[in-house]
Amino acid sequence: MILPALTLLIAIISEGQKSKTPALQKILGGGRSSAVEKIGGFSSIEELRSILSGLEGSEIQSIQDELDAADAELSSALARFPSFYHGSTLPIIEKIREGGFKLTKGRRSGFLGSDVQVDNLAVFLSKSKAMARAYGQNRDATGGRNSGVIEVKVKTSSTFNMNSWGTTTPLDIRKVALGLIYKEIGRKVRKPRQDDIYWLVDQPEFIHILQAYGYDSASFMESPSTLRSLGLDKSEGQTLAVFDPSDIFLSPKPFRGIGGLFRYLKLEEQSQKGQ
Repeated sequence: MILPALTLLIAIISEGQKSKTPALQKILGGGRSSAVEKIGGFSSIEELRSILSGLEGSEIQSIQDELDAADAELSSALARFPSFYHGSTLPIIEKIREGGFKLTKGRRSGFLGSDVQVDNLAVFLSKSKAMARAYGQNRDATGGRNSGVIEVKVKTSSTFNMNSWGTTTPLDIRKVALGLIYKEIGRKVRKPRQDDIYWLVDQPEFIHILQAYGYDSASFMESPSTLRSLGLDKSEGQTLAVFDPSDIFLSPKPFRGIGGLFRYLKLEEQSQKGQ
């Protein structure tokens, strides 16, 4: 099983190999230190620790120099991917760290403060860490004490703007959206209102038409009243709905210590399998 934090790095390497850019290739495609070459095969951190105990001090330093070089290259490569934040309860965040994002059941605010359960058709991310924190606290029954935020990288290519319904909006998308709203509320609207936008991202027919037009995500601004209630300004109100969880990557940890070396070598192993 590929560790979730390594998935983004493998994507970076694959992209670099296709476009002949240097992203991590000089680290993972050759020029390895002789000390790293001596490590050989292992299946656990304990085995790796045992192997390292037999190396000379100069060889350990050589390995650390290679990890430092990998970190520098990684920082440069990651700069091409935008950062977003996801807030939830701590148990759910731990599941995400272990197995990545998945489309699961979600909760929405219903009539008179009740909760409604829905099938999530996207993973919702916030451009603002403060907004993500507010989402997490809202989902936590302890009033936020058992909630947290994780930073992620997003690799999407085409995002539909839910707040822009001008002449550039494909007619089929407009027809589906307004038709669904009419069926739901029983009257026609010229364009989706704020509540309609929240509702549409939970409708399979709407998501399917977006995907048919090549969109892999949708963005919208949170309502001014929501932002005011949280003490946030407009610049912190963007939400991104990503349809495919595999387009979201946990920000990898630096290659530090024995754990970092373990992840580094497993990354090389997985990237070579994908070639």
